[in-house]
Amino acid sequence: MRIGIDAHFASYELRGIGKYVVQLVSGLMQADGTHEYVIYGDPRMFPQPNGRGNVKFRNPGSLPYPLWEQVVLPRWVQQDGVELLHCPANTAPVALAKHLKLIITLHDVMYLLPGSVLTPSKVFRQRLGNFYRRYVVRRVAQRADCVIADSEFSKQEVVEYLGIAADRIHAIHLGIDERFARLAAGITSPPGATAKANSARTTPISAPSSTVIARPTGCCRDANPVERRSFALRPPALVMHGVEASGQCVVEQQSPDQRITYACD
Repeated sequence: MRIGIDAHFASYELRGIGKYVVQLVSGLMQADGTHEYVIYGDPRMFPQPNGRGNVKFRNPGSLPYPLWEQVVLPRWVQQDGVELLHCPANTAPVALAKHLKLIITLHDVMYLLPGSVLTPSKVFRQRLGNFYRRYVVRRVAQRADCVIADSEFSKQEVVEYLGIAADRIHAIHLGIDERFARLAAGITSPPGATAKANSARTTPISAPSSTVIARPTGCCRDANPVERRSFALRPPALVMHGVEASGQCVVEQQSPDQRITYACD
């Protein structure tokens, strides 16, 4: 399968989502030698393929993000014969070929919250970005074969503000980046709370026949819809297979190594 990943966001900023994209691509490059990958992003932001013939980079350069995403990316995806496109930074092209399978990751829907909850930004660039996201996300979320959310709270917000059926959205919780994980030794929890949390995380599933594991860093938000703070976080594992010919995307989770599995015939 030829998989395209829109990694251009990492060229703009290396904060939450930018780090998520970099680590997603880096992990897949290390883990998967079977599928073909077309990475749409600046290759200087990622490890070198080191002779891996299944990884190809195409650099959008300094194209403005809306122009890149809505005009150039769909054209390149068609030229490259991509079968599955993963857009991991909330937005995606509105106009894509019907046969192309689309996976989007919605980290949050803050830009859809009413003014009574979220005060409009005073920064023009942020207001412009929120306007773009409000226009695009409503459309691409409806078209996507799979929607990935960072938490159950984010999933519920997607259901509420975008009207997406809950069974089409898959909450894949992010883990803690290694830099912060080292602090865990100094954090203690009551034994009862720890046991309860561990029990809640366990979801046994049948392991797929073959897996590709990536470990991307990303961003996560508090459960508080008003006070949201960004953290550099790390999903324990991402497993990509493909999408069924019927267009149905099957997503499975497994603890402690939570996994996203795209299954195909």
